[in-house]
Amino acid sequence: MSFFNSRNFGSQAAFVTNNPAAEVARLLNSYSNQFIAVEKAINDTRSQQAEAQQAYHKAVQELHGAKEQLVRAEGALARIQADGKHVQQDVEAKQGTNGKLKEEVNKLKDEETQLLQLMESARAAFLQECSNLSEQLRALKKAHPDAFFKARPES
Repeated sequence: MSFFNSRNFGSQAAFVTNNPAAEVARLLNSYSNQFIAVEKAINDTRSQQAEAQQAYHKAVQELHGAKEQLVRAEGALARIQADGKHVQQDVEAKQGTNGKLKEEVNKLKDEETQLLQLMESARAAFLQECSNLSEQLRALKKAHPDAFFKARPES
């Protein structure tokens, strides 16, 4: 854009005066206003930077806090997992022992069943033998009635 551009030339010509002191005062006032505006923008930017820096430091502190919580949580998780492994091993060991005990109980039940059957067959054989002996005794008593004890006479 040229200084002698016809569009700008007319608008700048209106500001040109014959009084150089007034022109210097106007320029100083304009520059002062621009300087104040720039200073205000710098101060606003600095306060925004300070706020942003405080927010950044707060975020960094929160991040460190979150990292510490994460480390604690990971440690707790590792302890829980280790405890879980120990519990799982205990359960598996107890299940193995329980299985062995069940097998032993089943064997003992089988032995008990066999003994009960043997006892029942022995009892049945004993009763049969008693019945046979009773029959033989009756037959002998019938065949030889005088050979058996009689009640004693009372004196």
